[in-house]
Amino acid sequence: VLLEILTGLPSYDPKRNQEYSDLVTFIETMTRRKDFLLVQYVDSLAGDWPSRSFFKLFSIAQRCLTESHFDRPGMNEIYVLLEELSLLSGQLFAEENKTKKKT
Repeated sequence: VLLEILTGLPSYDPKRNQEYSDLVTFIETMTRRKDFLLVQYVDSLAGDWPSRSFFKLFSIAQRCLTESHFDRPGMNEIYVLLEELSLLSGQLFAEENKTKKKT
């Protein structure tokens, strides 16, 4: 779900290459490429958000996709991480707006 939020892409898309029709495989494959840039996959319809925010969200999503379920965060931890991300994003937006007003 976090990858869907981040990218705006559906979890399954038969129009993507059949090998990569599910979003997890698609993103995991793209991240292995030398020319991978996360910003290319961030949902442009989600508005303008600080890059640190989407990198952090991507990091949380990657932890949720860890192969061993013992290494994945539980829902309580995910909740805390998303709350922290929300606060961080608010602070970053405020800082960016101050900077924009000064210029």
